[in-house]
Amino acid sequence: MSSCIICGASTDGRVCNLHEEDVGFVFHGTDPDQLQSNRYYRGTVDGYAEFGVFVNIGESVTGLLHRSEIDQRLESLPYDTGDELFVKVQNVRSNGNVDLGWSIRQEGSAFRGMLVDDPETGEELVEAPDPESETQSDRESGAESETDGGTAANVAGESTLSERTDSETADTGPESTSGVETSTESSGVSGDSDNNNNNDNDSDGDAAGSETDAGTIAAATTTELASVTITALADQIGDPVQFEAAIEDIRQTSGPTVFTMSDESGTVECAAFDGAGVRAYPDVETDDIVRVTGEPEQRRGSLQVEVEELTVLDGDAQAAFVERTEAALTDRAQPDRVEPIADDPAVAAVSDSLSSVTTELRRAVFEGRPIVVRHAATVDGYAASVAIERATLPLVREQHQDPDAEYHYFDRRPVEGAVYDMDDATRDVTRMLSDEAQHDEPIPLFVFVAAGGTTESRDGLDLLGVYDAPRVVVDAGAVPSAIES
Repeated sequence: MSSCIICGASTDGRVCNLHEEDVGFVFHGTDPDQLQSNRYYRGTVDGYAEFGVFVNIGESVTGLLHRSEIDQRLESLPYDTGDELFVKVQNVRSNGNVDLGWSIRQEGSAFRGMLVDDPETGEELVEAPDPESETQSDRESGAESETDGGTAANVAGESTLSERTDSETADTGPESTSGVETSTESSGVSGDSDNNNNNDNDSDGDAAGSETDAGTIAAATTTELASVTITALADQIGDPVQFEAAIEDIRQTSGPTVFTMSDESGTVECAAFDGAGVRAYPDVETDDIVRVTGEPEQRRGSLQVEVEELTVLDGDAQAAFVERTEAALTDRAQPDRVEPIADDPAVAAVSDSLSSVTTELRRAVFEGRPIVVRHAATVDGYAASVAIERATLPLVREQHQDPDAEYHYFDRRPVEGAVYDMDDATRDVTRMLSDEAQHDEPIPLFVFVAAGGTTESRDGLDLLGVYDAPRVVVDAGAVPSAIES
C-alpha cells in the first residue's frame, strides 16, 4: 500500500480513485488493453480524418478522438500533426480500438500531478501536485467543515442565550417571568407564522419555477424533435434536426458507416460512428424506414448528416411514411407540361407516350433509382438519348447531394441495330445484380430509345422482367405486342 499524492489516503497505486481524474498520465505501455478507462493521458496528434482526430498515446497505441467528443468544430482545432494534447480514454474495445474523449485541461500544469503509467514497473511520479489547487470534492469537504463549524457556533450561542435568560428570569421574579414567557410565545407564534407564510410563498415559487422550467424544456424538445424534410437540411447546417427516411444504401468505410437515405423531397448521406471501421447500427438494413436525429454539415461540397440517433420505424409510423412518400412522389413525378422541341413525324408518333415516359424518368430520379438508356447506335438513337440525358441530369444534380451523382444515376449504352437481344439483356442483368450485391444499388429503370420495340427484343425484355426491372420503350416503329409486359 502507498499514499495518494493528492490527499494522502492509503491506496494501491500513487493516486486514489477519488482523485484519479485530477491527475494526468504519461503512458509507457505497448498494448491498448493496458490503458485504464476514465484516465487523462498525454498524447500527440497523429492525423486528421473527416470524422475526428487520431491521437498517439505513448509509442505503440493510437486512439480516435471522434468529432462528436470535441467542444468545437474539427476544422478550428489549433493542433498540427505531432502537437501534444491531453485526452480522456473513454473505452477500449475488444478489437483494440480506443475511444477518446476531449479534455478541457490541455496543459500538464492544469492537473494536480503527473504520473507515468507503466504496466511493467507501476506508476511513477513525474510532477508533484500543486498544493494550491483543489478539486470540487475538496471544496465540498471544506464547505461541509465550515457548515459544521457554523452549526456548532449557533448551538453554543443558543446555549449561552438560554443560560442568560434563565439567570435573568430567576432575578426578576414570577411576574416578570410571566411577562417574558408571554412575550416569547407571542414572538414565537408571530415568527412561525411569518416563516410559514414565507415557506408557502417559496414553495409556490418553486412549483411555479418547476412548471416554467418543464414547459421550457418541453417546448425546446418539441422544437428540436420537429421532423423536417431532407431538402430542408441545407438550411439548418450545424443545428440538431430530426427527419424520417428510407435506407437506400449502406457502405462501410475505414471510419464511419455511411447510410444513403431518401424521403419524398430528396436524398442525403448520413454518417454514423461506432469505432473506426466498425459497422454502426448493424441491425439496420437497406429499405428500412428510419427516424434520424443528427446534425447536418457540409463535407467537401456535399451535405452530410452526423447521426446522433437512428431508430427503425414499424407499424403505423412506417405505414404513414410509405403512404406520404408514395403520394408525394406520384405528385412530384408528374411533369407540368411536355412540349416537343421539334416538329418531326417520329416525335409526333410517340407524343402520346411522352408524358408517361417523363413521369417514369422523374420518379426514378426521386426514388434514387439508376437510369440506363439503351439506344440504337444510329443518329436518331444518339440524338434521342442525348436529349433525355440533358433533360435528366439537372434533376439528378438537384436531387442528390453527391457531386458524382450523375455518374452513378445515369448511363447510356448503345445497342447494335434496333434489337435488344438476349446477349444484351444478359450483360445488363449480370451488371445490375452485381451492383445490387456489392453496392446495394436499386434495380435500374431501363429506357429504350429507337430500340427494343421489335418482336426480336421480346426475350431480352422478358429477362429484365424476371428481376422486376422496370422498362420503358420509346420507339416510333415499336410493335405493341413486343413491349407488353
